Amino acid sequence: MNFDNFKDLINKTEISDIFDKINSFEISDSEMNDWIDDIFERAGELDMNKMPYVLDTLYRSDDKLKFMSFCMLFEATYQDLPFITRLEDVQIFKAKYEMFIETMLIVFDGSYDGIVDCIAAIILNNDPKGELFTKEQYDTLANSINTKLSVIKKFITESKHEVPNNVYETLEMIFDLAVYINNNDTFELLKRFEDVKISDNSLVFLIKALLVNNLMNIKSSWWDKLYNSKQGYYTLARMLTGIGQENIIPKNYINTEKLSEAVMIDWLSYPTELGKAPDSITLIGTIEKEDLIFYIYKFTSDKFKDRGEMLGVSGSFVKNSITTSEAGFVFSKFETIKDDYKKQAEDIIELIANHWKDKLINKQND
Repeated sequence: MNFDNFKDLINKTEISDIFDKINSFEISDSEMNDWIDDIFERAGELDMNKMPYVLDTLYRSDDKLKFMSFCMLFEATYQDLPFITRLEDVQIFKAKYEMFIETMLIVFDGSYDGIVDCIAAIILNNDPKGELFTKEQYDTLANSINTKLSVIKKFITESKHEVPNNVYETLEMIFDLAVYINNNDTFELLKRFEDVKISDNSLVFLIKALLVNNLMNIKSSWWDKLYNSKQGYYTLARMLTGIGQENIIPKNYINTEKLSEAVMIDWLSYPTELGKAPDSITLIGTIEKEDLIFYIYKFTSDKFKDRGEMLGVSGSFVKNSITTSEAGFVFSKFETIKDDYKKQAEDIIELIANHWKDKLINKQND
């Protein structure tokens, strides 16, 4: 396939048909060099609104030449892309990942938007410690991280307006990526964020980077800030469990009720649920079964204004213990709360219990 045919295929194809059309195109080894030259010389002729879907299709392909085409197209067009699909959600096997590293470094270094988050997430999902990078590639990543940390710190400290959430979301990803960088300049930059006003979740990932690298202890003001943060508290507890340091939480900051609420909010905020935190949430009761406890909440959301206060269940948690692990019973059917809300909550618990029971039976039968 020559570039003109490829251009026609993209620019004249409806987005809904992109997957099938791109999957069907073929390119031979003998054409590859010319193909790459054309991509870098003529990428501007392609419809950038369709390019994210083209890239997503090529990224998922296990065909080496198609994946190489993805790498080249991504490198040639990333500065003009209006958005990128969620490439980070797709695990890629080692050979593909190693082929993609150079492209990732170029794109990561040249971006300051959501594409940075995407590349950071791909690295964190596939190779968080950079073990598949060469020394030179690792140094390139560290230098790029340091540049971004410096630029973002300057932007936040000098901004005269409220800092957009997407800046903090990118900062979260960069802090998490910096955890295993093991670069002295990175360490110094991380410590400089100690007194910078950042979002709660960004602070959690800064704490992670500082703790893992033994750079400083958590300040009491940070505990206070995150204890009073609904989602930040859960993110902190989950992060500390992930790195085996949950025991450093001071006893006066251990509160399973707060954790269960944070878990409930985290679940409701998922894109397939409310897609954001509820407008209000209140603990209204508990259900205990042997050594387990379930927390019952009522919440409201402008997404379901007509339903008023709705019921949600968070749990189960082991009584008298602190853990970020719940037993998979965090759920809401977005039903309006009833007078007999405990019976309503019991029905949800039974529904989820049957769901897990069916999954176990099906797994055993496979």
